[in-house]
Amino acid sequence: MKERGLLRREINALYSDVYKKIINPKRFDTILSALVSTGLIREEPYDNDHRLRIYFAQVAEERVGPLDTGTMFAESIVLWES
Repeated sequence: MKERGLLRREINALYSDVYKKIINPKRFDTILSALVSTGLIREEPYDNDHRLRIYFAQVAEERVGPLDTGTMFAESIVLWES
């Protein structure tokens, strides 16, 4: 089964849907960098356009079972609320 990652614009759209506001781009960069550096998410070049980055959640699937990445990001996006 292929992993489902999210592009930056998809994460932004989820945040906007949940909180009904947009996140400051500078703050968004800081949050993504922190999540990548702590190993909570993984960042890779997007297959179709290497200028874009795609983000994958880092979870132990064998412990929790398969996850819908979009749902997981939507539920954990509360971590980004200031």
